[in-house]
Amino acid sequence: MATSLPSKYSDTRGFMLIEVLVALFIIALLMAALIKSTTDNTRDMIILKNKTIGSWVAANMIANIQLGIIPPPTSDSASKQSAKIPMLGQTWYAAANFQPTTQKNVWRIDVEVKPTSFTTQSVVHVFTYFSPMMTEPLKNPVKDNE
Repeated sequence: MATSLPSKYSDTRGFMLIEVLVALFIIALLMAALIKSTTDNTRDMIILKNKTIGSWVAANMIANIQLGIIPPPTSDSASKQSAKIPMLGQTWYAAANFQPTTQKNVWRIDVEVKPTSFTTQSVVHVFTYFSPMMTEPLKNPVKDNE
């Protein structure tokens, strides 16, 4: 009666080394893709936050010009008004460039806004047209009642 000797690997259960390495490689690729996706999402959220706040600063700058708080130019030549504006824990640099148009007393106003931490690139650039004849400057009600 001949007895057969068991194979060296017939009784062992589990994974071979190559299977474990392939599984770890796949997990590493998935983790790298997840980290890149999270990083891109975070960067995009910061950009969107800056654009949103920058558009609020630009709208405030235009409103201040329309209300007469920031005076428009008095001559017919181009001029520039700038201000550092605090908004939501950041300081923003806003510049309004006044350009005369072919219409008398009508100005094209280009407003560029960027955080003061940025050196060159503006976050928001908007323009509008404005005539000082449209509005009268606001009077201070406290001083007017005295």
